[in-house]
Amino acid sequence: MTQKNISKAEQLAVFIRQLERAAEYLEESFLICEPFVTSTTSSRSELREYEALTARFARLSDLLVQKVLRYIGTVESSEAGSIIDIMHRAEKQAIASSAAELSEIRELRNEIAHEYATRDIEEVAADVVRWTPVLIAMTERAIEYAQELTARLP
Repeated sequence: MTQKNISKAEQLAVFIRQLERAAEYLEESFLICEPFVTSTTSSRSELREYEALTARFARLSDLLVQKVLRYIGTVESSEAGSIIDIMHRAEKQAIASSAAELSEIRELRNEIAHEYATRDIEEVAADVVRWTPVLIAMTERAIEYAQELTARLP
């Protein structure tokens, strides 16, 4: 949700800080989980770490797509459009390598957030580990893009 009575540049700065913090938390979980995500059996502590990893992945994905990319669209064209529009615009802005990659991340986020998973947490965590570097890279490019946009705003 955007804050009232602050400029667009200030709102983007708030979102940038939120993205940076969320990315740090995800990277922390990623570094913990990456070494043991391929094991066939998981301990209770590993399962707890998987839960943190998947939750942080879903949170960063949401923040990136639903807040930052949507808000950038609103700032640039007065209308964010649909999720598909946002994904295609992110590709054109070179934030996402492709709209399809962002769509894959979004589908994995939905599986986590809405508990659609018919798979074991270990399988979901393995996908999250695979997609985390891509999400982090997109986040970094979104931060750069938002900072450049902020510099152009009145």
